[in-house]
Amino acid sequence: MKNRNEQIETAIRKTGYILELEISNLLEDDGWSIINNRYYIDESTNTQREIDIIAYKTSSYEDIRFFYVLLISCKKSDERDWVLISRPVKGRDVNFEFYPQLTWSNSKILELTNFEEKLNSFIEEKCKINDQNFSKIYGLKNRVYAFQEVGIDSDKPQNDKSIFSSIDSLIKAAHFENKAIKKRRKDDVFYHFNLINIFDGNMYESLNIGSKIEVNQIESANYINRYIVGEDDKFYRIGFFTKKLFITKLVEINNIISIELDEMKRNIEEFKTNFLTNWEYRQSFSKELLDNIGSYIRTIITDSAMYRNKVESLYVVKNSNGDGITIEVDLPEENIEAINSHQYVMSLVKKFFKNKCKYEGPIIFGEITYPDDIPF
Repeated sequence: MKNRNEQIETAIRKTGYILELEISNLLEDDGWSIINNRYYIDESTNTQREIDIIAYKTSSYEDIRFFYVLLISCKKSDERDWVLISRPVKGRDVNFEFYPQLTWSNSKILELTNFEEKLNSFIEEKCKINDQNFSKIYGLKNRVYAFQEVGIDSDKPQNDKSIFSSIDSLIKAAHFENKAIKKRRKDDVFYHFNLINIFDGNMYESLNIGSKIEVNQIESANYINRYIVGEDDKFYRIGFFTKKLFITKLVEINNIISIELDEMKRNIEEFKTNFLTNWEYRQSFSKELLDNIGSYIRTIITDSAMYRNKVESLYVVKNSNGDGITIEVDLPEENIEAINSHQYVMSLVKKFFKNKCKYEGPIIFGEITYPDDIPF
């Protein structure tokens, strides 16, 4: 007969806590940063919830930080198998997103180059050609539409409470994290969230084709469905993995991180290359620039012989040589000369363009000329 210590150990091993520790250790050994047992407030119920593991890898390029994030729920069962009930994927369905991605960025450069949209299209194309990295993580073989737990060595369904609880926690945690980063991130970032359920047990797929049912043991599947959380209405993808398979999936995930980072770098370089010739790229930063230096300009022109009350707008245009930019403002020549000769203001302007636009070429203020590339 087991003593009390042995009984407690046996009981703990039947829970998911040991699985959480194993997965956390695995990810840490692979270079991931880990947050365990993250608590948040469920907006719909105003109750405290918990997500088992948040893991992320981050890289930086041109001061824009790239975060690839795994939100992980860990479940274990020695008494029940998990069954994912599915049907064949239809070739076309306008009411369904086959490859939804949960991303967020506050980078003006990535917004102007449509990086999020390009990345979604890139992932979709990789899955369609059955790329060995992307299709194994994001691919959709069959469409899962229901779940059931079935007792081991039994033909009795046991409901889907544990599975649904895991899905619910992942989606609401993703919603919470997405809202949180919008408030706390001031630096330029790009986040790619991935929702993952790791199950320590046997997982099966029940593929329903008309009246025919095919049951097969599986190691992974993607579940995609539309959920309304708070004010958000979108499709979410949750990757289901057995513990055994997830360990091997880190190879593909790490490859994906590297590829997506390269795609981000290409967008940033495209922006840098076309900054001088693209009106939208240049002018998109004009308001922020005016907010940064407007008070200094007003101080300079107050001391000028031809005082103007304020500068309401400015235009960032190519200079006449085509090798730099002119910041055109509606001011007399002597005011503009005063700004150009003001070392501190010009240093702020150069710092702004270096940090925000990755541009370090010639900069000068000038009178408004309404150049040809202004899209009036």
